[in-house]
Amino acid sequence: MQQSTPHSPPQHQQHQQHQQHHQQQPPQQQQQQHAPPFPGVLHVRRPGDKTHFCICCQVPIAVYGRLVPCKHAFCLTCASDMPACFICLAGISRMQRSTRPLFISPVTLQSFYSARGRARRPRAGRSGRAGPRRRAVRCQAHAARRRAASAARGAGEEELAQNTRLVWAELRRKPAFAAELAAPPPAGMAALQQSSSRLAARQGAPRRSRAQLRVSASGSSYGTNFRVTTFGESHGRGVGCVIDGVPPRLPLSLEEIQFELDRRRPGQSIITTPRKEEDTAEILSGVGDGITLGTPIAVLVRNKDQRSGDYSEMSVAYRPSHADATYDFKYGIRAVAGGGRSSARETIGRVAAGAVAKKLLKTVSGTEILAFVSGVLDVESNVDLASFTLEDVESNIVRCPDQAAAQKMIDVINDVRNRGESCGGVVTCVVRGCPKGLGAPVFDKLEAELAKAMLSLPATKGFEIGSGFSGAHMTGSEHNDAFFMQDGAVRTRTNRSGGIQGGISNGEDIVLKVAFKPTSTIGVKQQTVTREGEETELRARGRHDPCVVPRAVPMVESMVALVLADQLLTHYAQCELLPRDGASSPDKTLSQQFSAAAAAH
Repeated sequence: MQQSTPHSPPQHQQHQQHQQHHQQQPPQQQQQQHAPPFPGVLHVRRPGDKTHFCICCQVPIAVYGRLVPCKHAFCLTCASDMPACFICLAGISRMQRSTRPLFISPVTLQSFYSARGRARRPRAGRSGRAGPRRRAVRCQAHAARRRAASAARGAGEEELAQNTRLVWAELRRKPAFAAELAAPPPAGMAALQQSSSRLAARQGAPRRSRAQLRVSASGSSYGTNFRVTTFGESHGRGVGCVIDGVPPRLPLSLEEIQFELDRRRPGQSIITTPRKEEDTAEILSGVGDGITLGTPIAVLVRNKDQRSGDYSEMSVAYRPSHADATYDFKYGIRAVAGGGRSSARETIGRVAAGAVAKKLLKTVSGTEILAFVSGVLDVESNVDLASFTLEDVESNIVRCPDQAAAQKMIDVINDVRNRGESCGGVVTCVVRGCPKGLGAPVFDKLEAELAKAMLSLPATKGFEIGSGFSGAHMTGSEHNDAFFMQDGAVRTRTNRSGGIQGGISNGEDIVLKVAFKPTSTIGVKQQTVTREGEETELRARGRHDPCVVPRAVPMVESMVALVLADQLLTHYAQCELLPRDGASSPDKTLSQQFSAAAAAH
C-alpha cells in the first residue's frame, strides 16, 4: 500500500475509484474477496500479502500487525469518525509505517510495541579482515547478542499471545459480542447508524480488566478481622451465620448463644409477632469441647412455623414502604413469602454472632453492652444510664427499665395492634468498659462503623451518638468535655462526645440511639400498585410485630458487639504488638487495659 503523492488523485477520488472497481467485480468473486480477516495471527505487511477489504465501503486495504484480536477491517475514510469498532468495540489505532487504521485493544497494542522493541535484532559487525582473535571475540559477542535477542523475542511473543488470549476470552464471555463475531459483519454506513446508540453508551467507558469483571460482595457480610456472613430467608429451610476470625481458645457454649436468640425469638409476648419458632441453634463447626478452634464457626437455626399462603396478595401487589418493590427493581425476582432476606428473621445470624463477640469483649477487656427501649410512639422513658442492669431491662415485655413508662408503652402497642396498625420507637444502647483506642481516623471512625451497623438493621431510620442533634444548639464551651486525672487515667467530667472523640474511643461509656420506623405490613387498606403497574388496594395478611423495638434490643446489642470485636482485633494487631513502655501519654492504665480483664477471667 503506497501513500498518496502530489501527482496522485486526492484520497476521496481514490475512494470512488475503489468503489467503482468493487462494483464491477462478479458477485461470487466479490463475496470471496470481501471476507473479513480471520482472527488469530496476522503477519507484518510484505509484498504479495493478501489484501483485505473495508467492511463498510469495500475498499481494498492492508492490515498490519501481529496477533490482532479484532477480525474487522475499515479504511481510513470510514474509520475517521469512529472512536471504536462498532462490532467488537475495540479502539482504533494506527500502526507504524501504515496509512490504514487498525482495530486492536490497547493492552495488545502496548505489548506488541514492547515486544518489537525487545526483539529488534542488533546489527552485526563486519568481519573478514580482522585477525583470528578479533574474529573470535566478535563471534562470541554476536552469539551472545543473538541468544539475548532470541530470549527477548520469545518472552515478548509469549506475553503478546497471552494478552491476546485474554482479550478474546473477555469478548467471547459476552453473548451479544459472541453472536456478532460469529455472524458476517454488516456492510455500509447503515450498520454504523444502527450501532450508534451502543457506541454512545460505551465509547467513553474505559476498558475493564479481568480483575474488574469480578462481582463484589452482595452485602451479606460485615467486618474485616472479625467477619460475619449471614444466610437464609424468612420462609426457607433455615437461617444462620458463619463467623470467621474468632481467636482460638475462647470458652464458648451453645447456651450462651441460645440465651441471646431466646431474647430475639418471635412469639414471646402479646406485643410481638404470634409466629411460633423455638429458634434452636446448632453449632456446625469451629467449636470443640466448649473451646473455639480458631476456624470458622457456623451456626444454623431451622425454620419450622412457615405460612407462605398468607403472602398470596403480596406476590401480586407491593407493600407500601416495604422492600418488595426495590427488590424487584434490583434483582427482577424476590422471595415473596415472609419477605426473604428483607425480613427481620435474617437478624438471627447477627444475634448468634453477636453472642460470640460479646463473649470475646467480656473476656479480653471486661466490656459490657446493654440496650433498652427508651421510647415508643410519643411515650418517653427516664433511665439512669450509669446504673441500669440486664435484669432491669428484662423485667417487662417491652424491655424498658422505667417501669412506669414501660406500662404506657405496652398500652400504646396493644392499641395500635387492635386497630391493625403499627408504631415505631427508639432503642438506646450503652457500652461500659470499652477499651481506649478503638477506631481509626478519617473513613474508619468508630462512630461511622457503628452508624453503618445500626442502619443495616431492618426498619432503622435514624442514628445518634452522644449529644447527637442537640449538640447543634450548643456553644463550644457548653459542649466540650473537660479532662481530669483519676487514678492515673485520663477521664472526662461530662460525656457529650458519647465515648468517642476524633473517631477513636476514649474509654468513657459509649452512648447511642437508634430510631425504628413503624412496621410496613399492616392490616389497613393502602394504595399500591401491582407488578404489572396497575393501581390497586392492599390489606396485608401475615404475622408481624405491631412494634419492632422490644425484639430489636438484642439486635442492637449484637451489632454493637460485632463492630467493637472487629475494631478490637484491628487495634490489637496494629498497636498492641510492641510494649507501650515510653509511649507518650499521661494515661498509665493503657498498658494494663487488656491484661487486667484477661487475668480476671
